[in-house]
Amino acid sequence: MLGTPVWTTFKGFRSCTTKIKVDSGPELYFQRSESLAQVHAELNRLTRTLFTMVPIALLIAGAAGMFLTGRALAPIRAVTQAAGRIGVEDLSERLPVHGKDEFARLGQTFNGMLARLEASFERQKRFVADASHELKTPVTVIKANSSLALSDPDLTPDYRETLVEIDRAADRTARIVQDLLLLARTDHGQLPLKESEVRLETLFTGTVSEARKLYTDGAQIAVQVSKEAVWGDVHLLHRLLLNLLDNALRHTPKDGTIQVTALADGFSVSDSGEGISPEHLAHLGERFYRVDSARARTGGGTGLGLAISRAIAEAHGGTLEIQSELGKGTTARVTLAAHK
Repeated sequence: MLGTPVWTTFKGFRSCTTKIKVDSGPELYFQRSESLAQVHAELNRLTRTLFTMVPIALLIAGAAGMFLTGRALAPIRAVTQAAGRIGVEDLSERLPVHGKDEFARLGQTFNGMLARLEASFERQKRFVADASHELKTPVTVIKANSSLALSDPDLTPDYRETLVEIDRAADRTARIVQDLLLLARTDHGQLPLKESEVRLETLFTGTVSEARKLYTDGAQIAVQVSKEAVWGDVHLLHRLLLNLLDNALRHTPKDGTIQVTALADGFSVSDSGEGISPEHLAHLGERFYRVDSARARTGGGTGLGLAISRAIAEAHGGTLEIQSELGKGTTARVTLAAHK
């Protein structure tokens, strides 16, 4: 009868010992040994192969993973890039839609929302343009009649004062209507530029002189103008500069100073007025946005001046930046694109 084999390993050899028992006979043991050198050699070869192949396999797996991930995320990148190009100025851009998966359905949903927003903005722009155009005639009639009535020398003081208020309101309304019409043209890309060479010295001399007439008791204006010329629409640049000077004069005390500096690539208007709180800076240039009309020394504006100034600067390929520190003053910098 054979017993259970017993395996042992010693000094590179493996032995198998089996007990053999014969009835009424002595116990016998059968032992067989074999070298493990071949096994160790195979294990070493396998280990070397694994150490060689594992890094290569990891590189292949990593490259395949990056490739598959890139293909999977490509629609997301395309949607992100398209969404980044969409702004209030142009809502005609649409998100790319490919296939019939969840990303495609999401893109279709966003495109539908963008279409509705575009239609809403277009209706709003048309309303502003149409309303401003329709208001021109009645405002002109009110202004003409109030001016005619004020020419009567027999008016009583109370009646004259009432007509003066009507005349001032008509002037203010007329300015708002003109500003809205200008902004409506910029919204539709219909702001024509009658470009020519503009002498900075001539532009600034005339504009500063006009501003001083509007604010006879305003702050002192110091002018530093280059003898060079820029390329642009002289009337629009005059309006841009006058708007900036108007803001500076309305928010600067009589004993303050306003520094106007002009160079070939743009100009700046700096004042020593009360300044603007940081939370308002991001909203400057928004239509009808006013920090606080009560803070203006001669009353608040319409809230359209900076919006018009920014539109004029952008129409000339430039920018308008506002920097301010509360209690120290404000600086408006205009850069103009170089003429080629």
